[in-house]
Amino acid sequence: MDRLSRLLFLLPLLLLISCGSSVEMIEEEEPVGFSPWYTIDESLEPDPVIESRLQTWRKEHNTLMGEPVTTAEGPFRLQLPESSLGNLTTDILRYRASLEMHTFVHIALLHPDHLKTDLPEGEVTAGDLYELMPFDHTLVVLEIDGRSVQRLADDIASRGGTPISGMRMNITDGRASGLLIDSEQPDPETTYYLATSSAVAGGDGEYTITATDRHDFPIKVRDLLITYLKNRQQFTPVEDLRIRNLDTPVRSGR
Repeated sequence: MDRLSRLLFLLPLLLLISCGSSVEMIEEEEPVGFSPWYTIDESLEPDPVIESRLQTWRKEHNTLMGEPVTTAEGPFRLQLPESSLGNLTTDILRYRASLEMHTFVHIALLHPDHLKTDLPEGEVTAGDLYELMPFDHTLVVLEIDGRSVQRLADDIASRGGTPISGMRMNITDGRASGLLIDSEQPDPETTYYLATSSAVAGGDGEYTITATDRHDFPIKVRDLLITYLKNRQQFTPVEDLRIRNLDTPVRSGR
């Protein structure tokens, strides 16, 4: 090994030793009372350089988030067993899944915890839909058989309902009854397509889903909602009794 090669070989070691010594020296000379925590209050002045950069970003952000998408002819709220907001989002999810799969998608399912806000009556902006679904969950279609459909329906019934599309059922004694898929009882030997989000397909929510195949699409659920609603001048809250809870609620005495 010539002199230059030895020097190039030793240089990283020398730098490492030097850095290690510097770190030890800084630790030894750390001032008494030093804390990595800072209190942020009104006494702190904004940094003019950062503030200038943020101002440019804020203007663009506010323009994008304030863009009108459509008009709601009533408020869309989330509740169980069924709601206008759950019906809207899962219906749109199922329609888009059918388009991407080039075939009929039977069911759509979302987790209620992933719908973070209601939609207001009147003008709906892109910002409203970002607040509704702030996550970057993407579209997934699962293939399940009729037996899995029944197990999923019983799971939904035990939860008191969930946002669904393409499925009709009653909740009786905490189980699914009168289950219909596309106006027919599920056939145990038939394959059904279930549209959902990447989060639910990945196990978030722990739904009882046994899939035989999975199809992933690089389409954010939030984006497909925006795309669909942009093509509708207005839309109306609808509840169509796709899930009916026939259990009598237990009333507590005084």
